[in-house]
Amino acid sequence: KLRYRKGFGVHSPFAYDLITTVIEERCRYYSYNAIELFLKKTLYPRMDRTKLLHQKKMERKKTRLLFRLVNRFNPQTILEIGTAWGISSLYMNAPHSAARQLCIEPDAEVAQVAREVIKQSNIQLLPGRFDNLPMETLEKLNPVEFVLIHASRSELSVEKVLGQIAPFLSPEAVVVIDGIRKNSLRQQEWKQLASFPKVTVSMDLYDMGLLFFFPKLNRQHY
Repeated sequence: KLRYRKGFGVHSPFAYDLITTVIEERCRYYSYNAIELFLKKTLYPRMDRTKLLHQKKMERKKTRLLFRLVNRFNPQTILEIGTAWGISSLYMNAPHSAARQLCIEPDAEVAQVAREVIKQSNIQLLPGRFDNLPMETLEKLNPVEFVLIHASRSELSVEKVLGQIAPFLSPEAVVVIDGIRKNSLRQQEWKQLASFPKVTVSMDLYDMGLLFFFPKLNRQHY
């Protein structure tokens, strides 16, 4: 189970570099403190104790990884389906704030709070369900270079969503799926997504999955 941990047993230069310099990296970027201080002022006072503890415990490692992934791949366009109260949106926006970033949030309460959290950024937020979104909206992002899907917070079929956005994906797109072990259906879905057409490398980080649409890489699952 741990054979790829910290890069052990990985022969692909791409995968080894990603594991050792991004996924397992423990450097504390200056942006982490700035974002955390901002969230303490704007978001945390709005949340009850249960939600707050959940966010701090579960989200910090994930959002910092998102920061490092965006910092590594430098996408010019970012699509986020679900917003996690705007927290993940801010972390992805911090490395390259000039990127065009679109967030779609189906929960009206979460969307209202997230809008306040991201209002000082150039992030665009659209309330409503992804499956009701006009495709013209995605065409404005074309090609989409980085995608985050909050599968743990959505009842949408991630496989169906990926099929809908596939025509707009960059030839070297990165897709992050949060919540691949939310339940047995999500676990089964992740196995199918790893063999999705044009996906060359997939990485199972237990509760988060990474899909890389890099045509020059050999197909491999980690």
